[in-house]
Amino acid sequence: MSKNSSWTYRKEEKEAGGHPATGFTAQMRENAKRRLWLFSLLSFVLLLSYPVFTALQLARYGRVTAGAVEVGHDILGINSGGTLIFVAIGAVLCAVEGFSWLSSRKQTDMYMSQPITAGRRFAFTYINGILLFFLPYLVSLVLAMLVLGGAGALASVTFVEVLFTVAAALVYFLAVYNLALIAVMLS
Repeated sequence: MSKNSSWTYRKEEKEAGGHPATGFTAQMRENAKRRLWLFSLLSFVLLLSYPVFTALQLARYGRVTAGAVEVGHDILGINSGGTLIFVAIGAVLCAVEGFSWLSSRKQTDMYMSQPITAGRRFAFTYINGILLFFLPYLVSLVLAMLVLGGAGALASVTFVEVLFTVAAALVYFLAVYNLALIAVMLS
């Protein structure tokens, strides 16, 4: 094979890290960079709401009581209105922001001119939308549980309830996310 063959070029390109838009994970990273403001906003709101609000509610009790243990159930459980509101608003934001380029003719032309299939573009934008919400959500829940544990108000029941809350929040998020995606794509 000659030195200028395409195989040698692709091998050297792959060893050097490749073109930024070649791999699926690289495309997801590029998409996440464009959506960094949403990740920052969701991180700020979720980290402020769960751990800080948990600490403020625990400060009202002063010491570990039955009421302090209930704080974990009230704030971190799926029955709290805050969780449902945060999940619904986060799902709508992720869907609208991820596929907002469909409403702009200029952006649609730019995205459609890229050498990426529509299915692949949809897949990495869809998965990024889920990750953009759930990474800060999980971190904020873990931090809130650490706050509860530090105050001595973390019961094993609270841990199990948080696991069920995460599963239920994922299902609820996906339902609202998919509904918002349909609305964005049809409008």
